[in-house]
This record gives sequence, structure tokens and C-alpha cells, in this order.
Amino acid sequence: MKDKSSLRYFWVTLLNIIITIAEFIGGAVSGSLALLSDAVHNLSDVGSIILAFVANLISKRKRNTSKTFGYDRAEILAAFTNGIILIVISIYLFIEGIQRFSHPEPIKGKIMLIVSLIGLAANLISMLVVMKEAKTSLNAKATFLNMLSDAITSVAVVIGAIVISIWKIYWVDPVLTIAASVFLLKEAYEVTIKAANILMET
Repeated sequence: MKDKSSLRYFWVTLLNIIITIAEFIGGAVSGSLALLSDAVHNLSDVGSIILAFVANLISKRKRNTSKTFGYDRAEILAAFTNGIILIVISIYLFIEGIQRFSHPEPIKGKIMLIVSLIGLAANLISMLVVMKEAKTSLNAKATFLNMLSDAITSVAVVIGAIVISIWKIYWVDPVLTIAASVFLLKEAYEVTIKAANILMET
């Protein structure tokens, strides 16, 4: 834990656990699909960050007779796995958003707003924690993109919560979910392809 990158992953993981719990509770109480979707996304991030953390530790192991090139590609494998997970989740969110769009439900906008602001603050802090390392590590970049997509989603949810609170336009909630899933799919695809190309020595 003395290693700086390991500490970064630890704090980011802790923050995401807090976000996830807050958004699951807030989403259930407010009835917001966008908030629940963001909670599911954050839950996947917790798993992804833990995976990235473990890969980061493995990559620091010295080469041996069975791993003559060392363990550096453990981080690439983690980035690839994270990308696949994000692709699956983004497709799931898109389908859920379409279904809710045709059947909009009343939402408690004020609760949605408070929880989304907490999520946004935590995501921004997480981004700052891993930003420096993301410039040199594909694994850290995948984690950073998770945080970035979360932050953008949180901004959208905050705006949506304001609209719902003031004008009671409930269909904004599934629209935000669909938009967030499309953005996430694009980012996840790019990371996955890049990691796959490295693994395949393209």
C-alpha cells in the first residue's frame, strides 16, 4: 500500500463504493432509472477498479523462467476485461432506457438532485486521483475513462433532476439513461480495441 499507484486505486475504489450505495438508495427512493443505472455503472466500476488494482500489483512482479517478459501485460488484460464489461452494461442500460421511455413514471426530483450531486463530487475527486497515471498506463486510462463517463452521467442526471423538479418532465430520465449508455459504449469500445490490438501484437 506504500506504492502511490496502489494507494490511488484504493481511494478511488472506496469513493466508488460510497457513490454506489448512495445512488442505489437514492434511485430506489426517488424512482429514477437514470440514478439506478448510474448506480449499476458505479457498481461495475468498483469491480473494474479492483481488477485494475490487482493487475497493477501483478505487473510489478519481476520476470521469471515461466514469464520471461514479466507481468506488464496484466494491466492490458485488465483494461480489455474492463472494456468488455462496460460494453455489456452500456447495452443493458440502453435497453432499460428504451423500455422506461415508453412507460415514464413519477420521480422525486429533489432526492434525485441531492444524490446525483454527491455522485458528481465523488467522481470528480476520483478522476483527479488517477489523472496523472492515466497518461502513462492503459490500465489507469481505462479506470479514468470509467470515472469520466460517470462524471458526465452525473452532470446529466443533475440537469435532469432540476428539470424534473421544476417542470415534472419525467421522460427526461430515460432519455438521459439512453444518452449515457451510448457515450459509455463508444468509450468502452475504443479501450477494448486498443487493448486487444496490444494483446494480439497488431
